[in-house]
Amino acid sequence: MQRLQKMAQVVILLALLCVSATAFAAFPGQFDWRKFEGTSIRVWLPGQMYTDFLKPRIPEFEKLTGIKVTYDLIGDAPYRTSLPVARAIST
Repeated sequence: MQRLQKMAQVVILLALLCVSATAFAAFPGQFDWRKFEGTSIRVWLPGQMYTDFLKPRIPEFEKLTGIKVTYDLIGDAPYRTSLPVARAIST
């Protein structure tokens, strides 16, 4: 279940990084986008809305950061039921 929680955190992080990429690009000297270059992350994309938003932005994220992204597509229901259980168990 810890894996599930970590995957949810990665999804949130990836979303934040993709959305804010253009804002930070204006100040390239203040943020090291390549700090984790060469690493890889696996994310869990729940539901059509998240997938439609994030999937086309993954190549942009990979180019900007040098981080390889692999993803699993899951339905909304498994995501909504599994995540609270995983979080409750880990606390």
